[in-house]
Amino acid sequence: MKSSEERLQKALDDAQEFASRHANEKTKLGNSPRWFQLKPFFDSFLASVKTLRRDLADNKAKALAEDRRALGQAFNQLVETYNLVSQFNR
Repeated sequence: MKSSEERLQKALDDAQEFASRHANEKTKLGNSPRWFQLKPFFDSFLASVKTLRRDLADNKAKALAEDRRALGQAFNQLVETYNLVSQFNR
């Protein structure tokens, strides 16, 4: 779980660094790049992964069901937002 969290954190950091270097770029339609619309959802997903990892490590059995639900919800929101943004940023 820890290695997955670290890879996700690195992906977030790399994406943020790339986006900051290209902050003024626009799509063909004049929209901001997708990352700026997806970042809040990726942040939420990563926070859910970190919470689940901590609760697993601390053996907080009661919290794990809620952690899994929150992780699934954050992932679904990220995917749904990506799909929606992709339709309008072509």
